Amino acid sequence: MAGGDVLIICEAGRGQTESANARLLAAGVAYAEGTGGRLVCLLMGHSLGSVAAELSRFANDVRVAESPHLANYDCLASLGIVQAQVAELRPELVLFGHTYIGMDLAQRLAARLGVAVASTCIDLAIDRGAVSFTRPMYRGRVTAKVVLESRPMIATLQYGGTEPPATTRAGTVTAIAQGDEEPHFVQPKPSFVPLLGAADLFVTTGLDLELAIGVASLAKVGLTGSIIAALAAMLPIRQIAGLDPAIVFRRGAAP
Repeated sequence: MAGGDVLIICEAGRGQTESANARLLAAGVAYAEGTGGRLVCLLMGHSLGSVAAELSRFANDVRVAESPHLANYDCLASLGIVQAQVAELRPELVLFGHTYIGMDLAQRLAARLGVAVASTCIDLAIDRGAVSFTRPMYRGRVTAKVVLESRPMIATLQYGGTEPPATTRAGTVTAIAQGDEEPHFVQPKPSFVPLLGAADLFVTTGLDLELAIGVASLAKVGLTGSIIAALAAMLPIRQIAGLDPAIVFRRGAAP
């Protein structure tokens, strides 16, 4: 993504505030049109097909992280997904709804990136290329315009009474997680074997992560290691009874 692009974190599914999406879309479209950038939506949850299709009418791209493990809000898994998308897309602006999920994720993301966040905003404006956020202060007695100097700009927008933008697009829907993936773990794939075989050192942390063993290491551990590796390709480490997950293999070293 180029400068002027905006990423909005939409909500859908159990316990999430889908009504906040219209406000995010309206602000995202206005920002993208005012800067000549692109609008990308991020959805996280389960069974999101219809919502993603609807959002694609307004956004250039809809990124969908869909998994049964995301059916209920998981702050750490969601934060990891959002942070990865920000790193990949490099947007100028990241918008959340001012919901319990949006308030939680916006603060966590800003802390991870070391940038500022404008919360409880009621409006954003672009004036000669400068972006300002209007937010209430002193328990709503006054409103102030806030300018964020850090990038990306992160803000939460209050919602309610906003219609979706009139502008429509033929956006794309991109899956960034498969439906059977556990977002906390890295699933073993055959393509990982050559990479692991070429590694000088491989360490598993033992925190219920997946086990993967390189080809070179299999020759050292013999038949038992082959059986373990076959099981590891199909099952999480926590399902293999009696196996110590803290395993280190070094090329050329004794097993």
